[in-house]
Amino acid sequence: MNDGSTVSRRATLKQLRAFCEVAERGGFNAAAQALHATQPAVSGYIRQLERSLGVVLIERTTRSVALTPAGRELLPRLRSALADMDAVLIEVSALAREPCAHVAIAAAGSVVTLLLAPVVAALRESHPQLTLRVIETNGQHVRRLVQSGDVSFGVTTLDGCEPELDARPLLSDRFGALMAKHHPLANGEPALSWSMLAGETLVELTEENCLRRLFDDSVALRASAGSRVEVSTVHAAVALAAQGGSIAVLPALCAYAFATPSTVFRPVDGPEIWRCVGVVRRRGAVISVLEEQIVRSLGGEAAALAFSAATRSGTHGDALHLRLADMACMSPRA
Repeated sequence: MNDGSTVSRRATLKQLRAFCEVAERGGFNAAAQALHATQPAVSGYIRQLERSLGVVLIERTTRSVALTPAGRELLPRLRSALADMDAVLIEVSALAREPCAHVAIAAAGSVVTLLLAPVVAALRESHPQLTLRVIETNGQHVRRLVQSGDVSFGVTTLDGCEPELDARPLLSDRFGALMAKHHPLANGEPALSWSMLAGETLVELTEENCLRRLFDDSVALRASAGSRVEVSTVHAAVALAAQGGSIAVLPALCAYAFATPSTVFRPVDGPEIWRCVGVVRRRGAVISVLEEQIVRSLGGEAAALAFSAATRSGTHGDALHLRLADMACMSPRA
């Protein structure tokens, strides 16, 4: 008799199904009809299976077939195994046809507020059975969650993105100064210069936040600044700036998301500092139909937001602080 490894290599699915059909239907002709095969083909499958097992499974007569003891032992186990396999194949096929019902997304708070929230609201209408998990966190943690596979994809700052991640830019926004309306620099020129912030108390994000590294590119500003306050979240930076006496240097997206009626966001020149925001996922990861739909919807929200920012006017002076992005926005800054 052959050993188990030889059997597993030689017994085919067609042979196993043929045996079950012959045993259950009591004949080769009926089995052939059920399998949409010819009677000689079914007979051949049974002979091949018996040779691979080294045992006779079916006793043949001119008028009927009967199972041998080995055949009677095999039939219930094989029937159960084939039923389990068919159930698995049906489930996998259904997954291939239907959008993924579970999606996990990590994003910065400003992205959740301005881009993701309207997309989620629309998804709840179109996919009421969807289980959606949204993790709000800083950009560095977003990328770590994507790398570890804890989330399907993330939306965050793309500047300095790790090479093992695929990035799809959505928009770019410009850094500026957020301050209380009664701050001396809140009114006047349409844009400030970095030199005008010299001596001011600056509210900074901690070094763990990727926005801090972009801000650190302005070494001269940091050297000439007055006292500095470090906070771990954009919410805290906005809250402190709103009290007056300090200025939070933030990208426009953060300012739009968290600014209050008592604050003003002013662009800063000399030089302009822009950052790129987009979708990140693990390189080579398969994205479901539903996940791709979410990404496209985020692109639509980004386009609408950029258009709105470009056409707005008023005391906040926020026109053109957002713009649609392409891969060029990820290139190193001069």
